[in-house]
Amino acid sequence: MNEKLILACLLIGSGSLSSCWRVGRMVYRADPIQVPCLTQHGDKEVSAGAQFNASLRAVQGGWNAGAAYAITDCFSIQGQFSRESGNEYGPNDIRQFVNIGPYSSAVYDSAFLSNRTTTWNLAEAYMLPLQGHRIYLSSTLGAGSGYFLIRDNGRFHDTLYTAYLRASSFRCFLQEALCLRDKSSEVVVGVRWSINDYSKVRTNYSTEQQLDFQLDSLDGNSLYMVQPFLLVRVNFGNPRWQLEFQSSINMGSSNVAEGTYNYLWFNAGMGLTYHFYHQRS
Repeated sequence: MNEKLILACLLIGSGSLSSCWRVGRMVYRADPIQVPCLTQHGDKEVSAGAQFNASLRAVQGGWNAGAAYAITDCFSIQGQFSRESGNEYGPNDIRQFVNIGPYSSAVYDSAFLSNRTTTWNLAEAYMLPLQGHRIYLSSTLGAGSGYFLIRDNGRFHDTLYTAYLRASSFRCFLQEALCLRDKSSEVVVGVRWSINDYSKVRTNYSTEQQLDFQLDSLDGNSLYMVQPFLLVRVNFGNPRWQLEFQSSINMGSSNVAEGTYNYLWFNAGMGLTYHFYHQRS
């Protein structure tokens, strides 16, 4: 009796757990957050760092580089380039993976995924002083592009397959942040809203695979993301140098009636920034 009850619970729960535990074909990962906080005409900075994006199963890691220039005391322009990659292995069907009941199988449907993403963006930021040179409100409007590539080798309904999907994406974003600074550090809290449009989708996944892997109707559709974030910067040695730590949570939905696409929901990273300060009068 107890064995049947446990089996029934596992079978009922497997449907909801499958979307979390099985491998996911990720169509979105967040760009590293960029908030230069430049407040004097002529100031500029360059930065480089490492970051990773993660979900319950998948992890991608890579590097980024950015630059910013203050065109006035309040306005600055900025740009960023980032690249990430990662591998993932796991079941395509969690019910086979737990190996119970009518789904038990000596060989379960599984997949090995290789992911690669490249993105770039340009933006303009406005810094509004709220309390002297200690607290600022930063408003940023930007846009960018990029692509992602999924290479997939596995078993689907007991049939071996090799597949790929490549797509371009265009994203625009609005970012609001509060910058708190003192002589040796800065803390930045904020949120980014973005719209990500997909195009130029090329794939050899079957129609059934695209439906099951939540990749159908990607071409021409969008993913809407909200990204709360936290940045901490610390000066060390020369005040021109800053060490930065950042993290964010990604939440989103798509305009597809059947549900949203898979995305990496956590982002973290660290980097180094060098400031070229304009000569103060």
